[in-house]
Amino acid sequence: MSRRAVITGIGVRTPGGSGRKEFWNLLTAGRTATRRISFFDASGFRSQVAGEADFDAAAEGLTPDEIRRADGAGVPHLDAAEAGALTSLFGPRGVPVTVPKALTGRLYGGGGPLDVATALLALRDGVVPPTHGLSGPPEAYGIDLVHGEARELPLRHALVLARGRHGFNSAVVLTASDG
Repeated sequence: MSRRAVITGIGVRTPGGSGRKEFWNLLTAGRTATRRISFFDASGFRSQVAGEADFDAAAEGLTPDEIRRADGAGVPHLDAAEAGALTSLFGPRGVPVTVPKALTGRLYGGGGPLDVATALLALRDGVVPPTHGLSGPPEAYGIDLVHGEARELPLRHALVLARGRHGFNSAVVLTASDG
């Protein structure tokens, strides 16, 4: 059965607030949305301040069987930080993780759209594609990296993360339609 996938939600979920009104109030008041990093131990990093969006996975209807697309920079300390954030949010091995750019390489401005398109196809087909070229992440990362072969799952949501140079970070949650 083929399902359509749609991007859902009205408003924003950002470090500055959830919803249009809260976010707009923060912007118009000139307040900052940054704080000391709390989702993982950042003591080993130069910067320990970030914009963190408070997020309760269970309240958002996400379960351990949901899919998550990692940025997968291929730089050990960046990947360790990302894994730390994932395990802090979802728990150790809490959600399947895949890194599409391991197959395509870094596409710079095209990487985010490719990850979104891959997530939409995964939602439509109920398949998490494997991360190419890896036998698995270091055990210390504590993530459930899909590798070797694709994994069929009844997917409902996909969290797509992107990270770029000079502090650019973004996330989008995609939700499959019911029809």
